[in-house]
Amino acid sequence: KYGSYLLVVAGNSIREAYDMSSTMVNRILAGKNTKAKLVICFTGTSLTFHQQKRLAKKLLQDALTAGFVNFIVIVPSAIQGGNLQQLNIFGWHPNSQSNICSKKLDTIEQLDTWSFEKRAFLSNADLFPQHTYIDMKGCELYIIIVFTYPFIYRFPRANQMIMRGSFYN
Repeated sequence: KYGSYLLVVAGNSIREAYDMSSTMVNRILAGKNTKAKLVICFTGTSLTFHQQKRLAKKLLQDALTAGFVNFIVIVPSAIQGGNLQQLNIFGWHPNSQSNICSKKLDTIEQLDTWSFEKRAFLSNADLFPQHTYIDMKGCELYIIIVFTYPFIYRFPRANQMIMRGSFYN
């Protein structure tokens, strides 16, 4: 299994970038390692900060829906006549979401910024922190058991249906 993925997304609009990212994330799903790190880098520079954050939220949501946990989005900023000045790095934290079980991101964060002028991260933040405690905020897990012989099987006994098998046990 791969340990990390780098996805470079080009596009003339937020919609085009999102569609390309979604297509590529779906291709990754064939042999994905959900513990792998996923870095999505957008190449367009004509976005305002609000548009960058909106694009990052859509791309982060898509990666979470696909089952990834460790992922960030990098969006470049053009300042002063179109010269590439910095890279804004966006991510998310599970405990800052209102309902993590719904797999809907309502809060994303700007984790750090890479400055080309200083050739360094401005905050020097950990882009892939270990989440040792995740507050599930009362989520409930529902499980159904279906017939999958020989792992789960049913048989009648005294007017009852009994289930056995290694997965069931």
